[in-house]
Amino acid sequence: MRGAFGHKPFEDAIRAVRAIATNQLARVMPKAYVRMVGETGRGLEVSPPAETARYFLQCVHDYLEVLGKSASEVASFWNAKRVIEYGPGDIPGVALLLVGYGAKSVLCVDRFPLVRFDDHQQRVIEEIAALLPDDAARARLWACFKDRYDLGAGLREGPVSYRITESGVVGQKGVADVVISRAVLEHVDDLTATFDDMASVLTDDGVAIHKVDLKSHGLHRYNRLDFLTWPEGLWRLMYSYKGAPNRIRVDRYMRETERVGFRMDVLSPCEVASTEEVEAIRPHLADPFQSLTDQHLRWLSFWMVARHSRAH
Repeated sequence: MRGAFGHKPFEDAIRAVRAIATNQLARVMPKAYVRMVGETGRGLEVSPPAETARYFLQCVHDYLEVLGKSASEVASFWNAKRVIEYGPGDIPGVALLLVGYGAKSVLCVDRFPLVRFDDHQQRVIEEIAALLPDDAARARLWACFKDRYDLGAGLREGPVSYRITESGVVGQKGVADVVISRAVLEHVDDLTATFDDMASVLTDDGVAIHKVDLKSHGLHRYNRLDFLTWPEGLWRLMYSYKGAPNRIRVDRYMRETERVGFRMDVLSPCEVASTEEVEAIRPHLADPFQSLTDQHLRWLSFWMVARHSRAH
């Protein structure tokens, strides 16, 4: 099939060599790699500040919606909550909004040092503050910074904190009422460790809310699933340190949820591949994906909401 691994060996070899070289750069100099590619955590394109701010506000409301709550409950739900956000990107926009709405604390944890407070980020955060409902909420947001007029001075020790760890996990117990992420779990290098971390950090009545994007993130060629034809070992050599998709499919998320003792309250696809795409790619799938059902292979993104099984 056009686009499948092995269809054009010379092109595959060139792509593999280039990808392996940049993967090693990401391994030994992650900060340099992030600067080189201009990664924001929301893709490579920089959107206007007002548009980016509205995106973060939409994320906050999306988390509520998947829980079956209305926009009018945004303050009452997040009030006094301790939140952990995996993979905040280059701007902790969701975290700042949540503190504005009354969250007690938000810990942002990541594998890559993306967060920064340059001029563009400062303009985005100004727009985020303007979206909050009143002066008290805006005051809580600005209190997160050492200098409200020079955000480059960084975050003060307080409601919003930022931590870089080797596997992007927290490593604490019972410290969060809510764990959230958006288009992050498909990038983690050790999904088992991430689920173990979630199970550890959440209180007994806490909730994990994730939107997972299973697409190629631009690494397919002709069929949205043809990135699943590359051999697993070669794929890891090419992309394991760059935050590229780990290619784990929805069936694995279901198994990990059960393994750590979570109850899946919501598991709902947002986007699916066509039957034609699945039929075209199936004969060429790499070994890890050959046993997938057509239904699981079709899922391109989904929402999941999970809680400890012992939660009431």
